Amino acid sequence: MKGLGLGTLFALSIFAASNSAAQENTWYLKFGVASTDPDAGEVEELLEDEFGTTKKFDNATGFNFTLGYQLTPFIAVEGSYLDWGDSKLRDSGSYGDLYYDGIEVQLSGTTTLSGSTKSLGAVLSTDVNRPFSFGVKGGIHFWENEARIQLDETFRFYDSYGNILAEEFSADESASVDGDDGYYGIIGTYRTAGWMVSLDHTIYKSEDVDPSTTTLSLGIQF
Repeated sequence: MKGLGLGTLFALSIFAASNSAAQENTWYLKFGVASTDPDAGEVEELLEDEFGTTKKFDNATGFNFTLGYQLTPFIAVEGSYLDWGDSKLRDSGSYGDLYYDGIEVQLSGTTTLSGSTKSLGAVLSTDVNRPFSFGVKGGIHFWENEARIQLDETFRFYDSYGNILAEEFSADESASVDGDDGYYGIIGTYRTAGWMVSLDHTIYKSEDVDPSTTTLSLGIQF
């Protein structure tokens, strides 16, 4: 499943609306903590080819805000802001031997992937008048991704008098890209006394990576 088209969501929404019971329309606001798998396999392969590292990126921890409007017991529309947080890959190493080769090089580096996205979409679910509801979500999102590489090198060597000298070099490079693509996911929600707790897993399509985010959210209906 590559995505959930907006046309499919719209068609399902019309069908659900025609078969739903009447309900007072309800706004809701949610704040969530998100854990994101950056889907960075291609970046990891590039770093392995360039620097020889076999380390992997860790998952990022971020947050999101969601404002939604419950059109019927089965259909909601919502807009969200998600900050994915920072996913880092760290490695260090050395080569050469100061006493045998006359030179020693120590390297350490950190690569950071970060980004954020603003989304607009729909949620199709089971009846939200019941305490528990489950559904699917999808729509379009407008994303920004950034990659940053920080590299430190230290060279230790002997001068002509036999003294040990050291020289240090540092590099800090970054690049960013943005665009808009689709997203899709699943969600489960528990509601009581105007409050709601939800857990969702969402995949966000983008140019080079498709990060997947699991979010635990607390919300209020008003």
